[in-house]
Order: sequence, then structure tokens, then C-alpha cells
Amino acid sequence: MADRRDEYNSLRQELLDHQNRRMSILGLALTASAALFATGVQLKNPLLPLLALLLLYLARIQVVQTHSAIQRIASYIRIVLEKDNPDLNWETGSFKIRYDAIHDQTKGIANISPLRPVDLFLLACSLVAIALASLIAIISPMQTSPSQPTPAWPPVVSFVVTGATTLIWVLAWAWYGRKVDELEKMDFDEREANYWKEFKANVSEIKASQ
Repeated sequence: MADRRDEYNSLRQELLDHQNRRMSILGLALTASAALFATGVQLKNPLLPLLALLLLYLARIQVVQTHSAIQRIASYIRIVLEKDNPDLNWETGSFKIRYDAIHDQTKGIANISPLRPVDLFLLACSLVAIALASLIAIISPMQTSPSQPTPAWPPVVSFVVTGATTLIWVLAWAWYGRKVDELEKMDFDEREANYWKEFKANVSEIKASQ
């Protein structure tokens, strides 16, 4: 039992580390994006907001993957450690709250998952990046003067690059959105739970045969 307690505490600490890592990734991405926005405006270069768009998309992937790792650990704790120990209930209770918040609206429970708000925030920042790149591509050629930087690219090139990048981003964002939906609707949790149930049964069979 002591070993189980140690494993439980270790995994709970790993969950906290993943949560902190998720916030660090988000903070770094937003800081770098803000710098790219400001520099893009100053240099009249639409490429810099588009680089921020790529950075925000990569941050989304990292946040989602980190969230997946959190849910995997939480499923292991819930199925393997807490199920047979009535003194350990946190992940089981957390799962029940999230499940009821999504699937049983009559209980009026708020969804405690932070993934959707973070995803929407990254979406808003990405739309700002697209709008800023488009504005630079449109307005910069009209504002050139000897005392101001000239546009980094010819207007036609700016329009083509901005439009193509935006289209690729829309397709990529929608495609990866399936992963976000799986986590948000707890489909990922159910698959992980089934895996750990099979894992637990196999381990029990191996130990029984020894």
C-alpha cells in the first residue's frame, strides 16, 4: 500500500508539472507573438504576424498534447490506483464532475476543463495575426514616404502570401480541432479508461499465473 501511495503522489506531482508547463507554453507563445506583431507593424512586414500565426498554432498543438498527457495520467490514477482504494478519490470525483458538466446539463455543473477557453483565446490571437498581416499588406503600400520604411514585399506578393497562409491555417485549425473536440467531449478519457482497464486485467492475470 505504501508503494501505491508513493506512486499516487508522484503522478499527482507530474500532473501539476504538466499543468505548469501548459501555462508556460501559452505565456511564451503570447509574448513572442506580441513582439512579432509590434515589429511587423514597425517594419511594415506582413511576414512577421504570419510567423506569429504559425507560433500560435504550434502553441495550440503543445497545449493539446500536454492536456492529453494530463488526461492519460488522470485516467491511470482513476482506474488503476483509485478504483481499489476508497481513500483515494480525487481523479474519480474530477472525472464525474467533468462528465456531468458535459453530458448531464440538468445538474447545472460548470465544466472545469481549461482546454476550450485556452483554445478560443489562441483562436482570437490567431485572427488578430491574420487581420494585422492583411492590414499591413493593404495599407503599407499607401503610406510609403522617405522617412518611413518601405514595404518588405510588393503588394501582390503580400496579398498572395497572406491569403495562402490564411487558407492553410484555416484548414489546419479545423483538422486539428477534432483532437480538441475529443478531449473536450471526453472521448479521449473513455478510450484511455478502457485501455487501463485492459492493462489492469492483464497485469492481474500475469500475477495470478506466477
